Amino acid sequence: MYSYQDNRTDNEKYLEEQLERERNERNQERERQDREREQRREEWRERYEYDYRHPSDWATALQTQANLCWREHNQFPDDGDLFFKNCAEANEKALEIWNEVQANRSGELAELEKQMEAIRESIRNEIADKLTVADPRKEFIQTAEAIRNDSLEGYCDW
Repeated sequence: MYSYQDNRTDNEKYLEEQLERERNERNQERERQDREREQRREEWRERYEYDYRHPSDWATALQTQANLCWREHNQFPDDGDLFFKNCAEANEKALEIWNEVQANRSGELAELEKQMEAIRESIRNEIADKLTVADPRKEFIQTAEAIRNDSLEGYCDW
Protein backbone atom coordinates (compact mmCIF):
# COMPACT_ATOMS: atom_id res chain seq x y z
CA MET A 1 0.00 0.00 0.00
CA TYR A 2 0.95 3.49 -0.67
CA SER A 3 0.83 5.90 2.15
CA TYR A 4 1.10 9.61 1.93
CA GLN A 5 3.20 11.26 4.50
CA ASP A 6 2.48 14.92 5.06
CA ASN A 7 5.82 16.58 5.65
CA ARG A 8 4.39 20.04 6.27
CA THR A 9 4.92 21.67 9.59
CA ASP A 10 1.99 22.59 11.79
CA ASN A 11 2.57 26.24 10.95
CA GLU A 12 2.51 25.50 7.19
CA LYS A 13 -0.70 23.52 7.60
CA TYR A 14 -2.26 26.32 9.60
CA LEU A 15 -1.26 28.96 7.03
CA GLU A 16 -2.58 26.87 4.15
CA GLU A 17 -5.87 26.32 5.96
CA GLN A 18 -6.07 30.02 6.75
CA LEU A 19 -5.40 30.85 3.09
CA GLU A 20 -8.11 28.41 1.99
CA ARG A 21 -10.58 29.90 4.47
CA GLU A 22 -9.84 33.40 3.20
CA ARG A 23 -10.29 32.27 -0.40
CA ASN A 24 -13.64 30.74 0.49
CA GLU A 25 -14.71 33.89 2.32
CA ARG A 26 -13.71 36.06 -0.65
CA ASN A 27 -15.58 33.76 -3.02
CA GLN A 28 -18.66 33.83 -0.81
CA GLU A 29 -18.47 37.62 -0.58
CA ARG A 30 -18.09 37.91 -4.35
CA GLU A 31 -21.07 35.60 -4.87
CA ARG A 32 -23.13 37.63 -2.37
CA GLN A 33 -22.22 40.86 -4.21
CA ASP A 34 -23.10 39.25 -7.55
CA ARG A 35 -26.50 38.19 -6.19
CA GLU A 36 -27.15 41.68 -4.83
CA ARG A 37 -26.11 43.27 -8.11
CA GLU A 38 -28.40 40.93 -10.04
CA GLN A 39 -31.25 41.66 -7.65
CA ARG A 40 -30.77 45.42 -8.16
CA ARG A 41 -30.74 44.90 -11.94
CA GLU A 42 -33.95 42.90 -11.75
CA GLU A 43 -35.60 45.54 -9.57
CA TRP A 44 -34.53 48.21 -12.04
CA ARG A 45 -35.92 46.17 -14.96
CA GLU A 46 -39.21 45.71 -13.14
CA ARG A 47 -39.42 49.44 -12.33
CA TYR A 48 -38.59 50.33 -15.92
CA GLU A 49 -41.18 47.90 -17.29
CA TYR A 50 -43.81 49.21 -14.86
CA ASP A 51 -43.07 52.83 -15.77
CA TYR A 52 -43.03 51.93 -19.47
CA ARG A 53 -46.47 50.34 -19.22
CA HIS A 54 -47.92 53.17 -17.10
CA PRO A 55 -47.31 56.37 -19.08
CA SER A 56 -48.32 59.73 -17.68
CA ASP A 57 -49.91 61.19 -20.84
CA TRP A 58 -51.82 60.02 -23.90
CA ALA A 59 -49.14 60.72 -26.47
CA THR A 60 -46.67 58.56 -24.57
CA ALA A 61 -49.35 55.91 -24.01
CA LEU A 62 -50.13 55.71 -27.73
CA GLN A 63 -46.44 55.42 -28.64
CA THR A 64 -45.87 52.79 -25.95
CA GLN A 65 -48.90 50.76 -26.99
CA ALA A 66 -47.78 50.86 -30.63
CA ASN A 67 -44.32 49.63 -29.63
CA LEU A 68 -45.75 46.83 -27.47
CA CYS A 69 -48.13 45.72 -30.22
CA TRP A 70 -45.39 45.74 -32.87
CA ARG A 71 -43.18 43.71 -30.55
CA GLU A 72 -45.95 41.17 -30.06
CA HIS A 73 -46.81 41.05 -33.78
CA ASN A 74 -43.17 40.66 -34.83
CA GLN A 75 -42.75 37.58 -32.67
CA PHE A 76 -45.19 35.67 -34.91
CA PRO A 77 -45.71 37.77 -38.05
CA ASP A 78 -46.89 34.89 -40.23
CA ASP A 79 -49.52 33.35 -37.97
CA GLY A 80 -52.40 35.05 -39.81
CA ASP A 81 -53.64 36.96 -36.76
CA LEU A 82 -53.51 40.67 -37.52
CA PHE A 83 -54.80 41.89 -34.15
CA PHE A 84 -51.48 43.23 -32.83
CA LYS A 85 -50.48 44.66 -36.22
CA ASN A 86 -53.83 46.46 -36.50
CA CYS A 87 -53.55 47.72 -32.91
CA ALA A 88 -50.07 49.04 -33.57
CA GLU A 89 -51.22 50.83 -36.70
CA ALA A 90 -54.28 52.24 -34.87
CA ASN A 91 -52.08 53.64 -32.11
CA GLU A 92 -49.60 55.11 -34.59
CA LYS A 93 -52.45 56.82 -36.48
CA ALA A 94 -53.95 58.07 -33.21
CA LEU A 95 -50.55 59.50 -32.21
CA GLU A 96 -50.20 61.19 -35.60
CA ILE A 97 -53.66 62.79 -35.20
CA TRP A 98 -52.89 63.65 -31.57
CA ASN A 99 -49.74 65.52 -32.54
CA GLU A 100 -51.56 67.46 -35.30
CA VAL A 101 -54.46 68.48 -33.05
CA GLN A 102 -52.17 69.36 -30.17
CA ALA A 103 -49.98 71.49 -32.47
CA ASN A 104 -53.10 73.31 -33.75
CA ARG A 105 -54.23 74.03 -30.20
CA SER A 106 -50.84 74.76 -28.65
CA GLY A 107 -51.69 78.46 -28.37
CA GLU A 108 -54.76 77.67 -26.27
CA LEU A 109 -52.71 75.37 -24.06
CA ALA A 110 -50.01 78.00 -23.60
CA GLU A 111 -52.61 80.62 -22.62
CA LEU A 112 -54.22 78.26 -20.12
CA GLU A 113 -50.83 77.37 -18.66
CA LYS A 114 -50.07 81.07 -18.30
CA GLN A 115 -53.40 81.58 -16.50
CA MET A 116 -52.71 78.61 -14.23
CA GLU A 117 -49.27 80.00 -13.34
CA ALA A 118 -50.87 83.36 -12.51
CA ILE A 119 -53.31 81.57 -10.20
CA ARG A 120 -50.46 79.64 -8.54
CA GLU A 121 -48.55 82.89 -8.03
CA SER A 122 -51.64 84.54 -6.54
CA ILE A 123 -52.06 81.60 -4.15
CA ARG A 124 -48.40 81.79 -3.10
CA ASN A 125 -48.65 85.53 -2.50
CA GLU A 126 -51.84 85.20 -0.45
CA ILE A 127 -50.29 82.47 1.69
CA ALA A 128 -47.12 84.53 2.18
CA ASP A 129 -49.13 87.61 3.15
CA LYS A 130 -51.24 85.68 5.65
CA LEU A 131 -48.15 84.00 7.11
CA THR A 132 -46.37 87.29 7.76
CA VAL A 133 -49.52 88.73 9.37
CA ALA A 134 -49.96 85.60 11.49
CA ASP A 135 -46.52 85.87 13.08
CA PRO A 136 -43.80 88.53 12.66
CA ARG A 137 -40.92 86.30 13.70
CA LYS A 138 -37.96 86.14 11.32
CA GLU A 139 -38.49 82.44 10.47
CA PHE A 140 -42.11 83.08 9.46
CA ILE A 141 -41.06 85.99 7.25
CA GLN A 142 -38.28 83.88 5.67
CA THR A 143 -40.74 81.08 5.00
CA ALA A 144 -43.22 83.56 3.51
CA GLU A 145 -40.54 84.99 1.20
CA ALA A 146 -39.53 81.52 0.04
CA ILE A 147 -43.17 80.81 -0.79
CA ARG A 148 -43.66 84.21 -2.46
CA ASN A 149 -40.50 83.79 -4.58
CA ASP A 150 -41.40 80.18 -5.44
CA SER A 151 -38.02 79.07 -4.06
CA LEU A 152 -38.96 75.42 -3.82
CA GLU A 153 -35.70 74.04 -5.19
CA GLY A 154 -33.34 73.50 -2.31
CA TYR A 155 -35.96 74.58 0.25
CA CYS A 156 -35.56 71.41 2.28
CA ASP A 157 -31.79 71.05 1.68
CA TRP A 158 -30.35 72.18 4.99
